[in-house]
Amino acid sequence: LTARTAWRWPRIPGAAFRNLKYVEAETHFSVEIPFAYRTILADAQTSGGLLLGIKPEMVSKVVEILNREGAIASAIIGVVEPFNIHRLIIE
Repeated sequence: LTARTAWRWPRIPGAAFRNLKYVEAETHFSVEIPFAYRTILADAQTSGGLLLGIKPEMVSKVVEILNREGAIASAIIGVVEPFNIHRLIIE
Protein backbone atom coordinates (compact mmCIF):
# COMPACT_ATOMS: atom_id res chain seq x y z
CA LEU A 1 0.00 0.00 0.00
CA THR A 2 1.50 3.34 -1.01
CA ALA A 3 0.55 6.91 -0.16
CA ARG A 4 -0.90 7.23 -3.65
CA THR A 5 -3.14 4.17 -3.38
CA ALA A 6 -4.16 4.81 0.23
CA TRP A 7 -4.97 8.47 -0.38
CA ARG A 8 -8.60 8.29 -1.41
CA TRP A 9 -11.78 10.06 -0.35
CA PRO A 10 -12.85 10.35 2.45
CA ARG A 11 -9.45 9.78 4.07
CA ILE A 12 -8.03 13.20 3.25
CA PRO A 13 -7.70 15.09 6.56
CA GLY A 14 -9.26 18.55 6.76
CA ALA A 15 -5.83 20.00 7.58
CA ALA A 16 -4.62 19.13 4.08
CA PHE A 17 -7.29 21.37 2.57
CA ARG A 18 -6.45 24.19 5.00
CA ASN A 19 -2.73 23.82 4.23
CA LEU A 20 -3.40 23.99 0.48
CA LYS A 21 -5.52 27.09 0.96
CA TYR A 22 -2.75 28.69 3.04
CA VAL A 23 -0.08 28.26 0.34
CA GLU A 24 -2.20 28.62 -2.80
CA ALA A 25 -1.12 32.21 -3.60
CA GLU A 26 2.57 31.23 -3.41
CA THR A 27 2.39 27.83 -5.08
CA HIS A 28 2.18 26.82 -8.72
CA PHE A 29 1.20 23.23 -9.48
CA SER A 30 1.77 21.88 -12.97
CA VAL A 31 -1.53 20.90 -14.59
CA GLU A 32 -0.27 17.29 -14.65
CA ILE A 33 -0.27 17.09 -10.82
CA PRO A 34 -3.54 15.41 -9.73
CA PHE A 35 -5.47 16.95 -6.86
CA ALA A 36 -4.91 13.84 -4.72
CA TYR A 37 -1.13 14.32 -5.02
CA ARG A 38 -1.49 17.96 -4.05
CA THR A 39 -3.26 16.96 -0.85
CA ILE A 40 -0.51 14.43 -0.05
CA LEU A 41 2.05 17.25 -0.29
CA ALA A 42 -0.10 19.40 2.00
CA ASP A 43 -0.93 16.68 4.54
CA ALA A 44 0.11 17.78 8.01
CA GLN A 45 0.62 14.14 9.02
CA THR A 46 3.62 13.84 6.71
CA SER A 47 5.25 17.17 7.56
CA GLY A 48 8.80 17.02 8.81
CA GLY A 49 10.08 13.76 7.42
CA LEU A 50 9.95 14.04 3.68
CA LEU A 51 12.38 16.74 2.67
CA LEU A 52 16.01 17.63 3.29
CA GLY A 53 17.54 20.88 2.05
CA ILE A 54 21.17 20.22 1.15
CA LYS A 55 23.88 22.39 -0.38
CA PRO A 56 24.48 21.24 -3.98
CA GLU A 57 28.10 20.34 -3.28
CA MET A 58 27.01 17.97 -0.49
CA VAL A 59 24.22 16.08 -2.28
CA SER A 60 26.24 13.06 -3.40
CA LYS A 61 27.73 12.54 0.05
CA VAL A 62 24.35 12.87 1.81
CA VAL A 63 22.66 10.40 -0.57
CA GLU A 64 25.56 8.00 0.02
CA ILE A 65 25.13 8.31 3.80
CA LEU A 66 21.35 7.85 3.60
CA ASN A 67 21.77 4.69 1.54
CA ARG A 68 24.51 3.33 3.80
CA GLU A 69 22.43 3.99 6.92
CA GLY A 70 19.41 2.11 5.56
CA ALA A 71 17.12 4.85 4.28
CA ILE A 72 14.20 3.23 2.50
CA ALA A 73 14.47 5.71 -0.36
CA SER A 74 16.19 8.92 -1.31
CA ALA A 75 15.92 11.09 -4.39
CA ILE A 76 16.94 14.49 -5.63
CA ILE A 77 13.64 16.22 -6.38
CA GLY A 78 14.53 19.81 -7.09
CA VAL A 79 16.64 22.84 -6.40
CA VAL A 80 16.26 26.04 -4.43
CA GLU A 81 16.17 29.05 -6.71
CA PRO A 82 15.92 32.80 -6.17
CA PHE A 83 12.51 34.17 -5.15
CA ASN A 84 9.78 34.10 -7.76
CA ILE A 85 6.14 35.18 -7.62
CA HIS A 86 5.45 31.55 -6.61
CA ARG A 87 7.41 30.23 -3.67
CA LEU A 88 6.64 26.63 -4.64
CA ILE A 89 6.61 25.29 -8.18
CA ILE A 90 5.51 21.66 -8.36
CA GLU A 91 5.91 19.88 -11.69
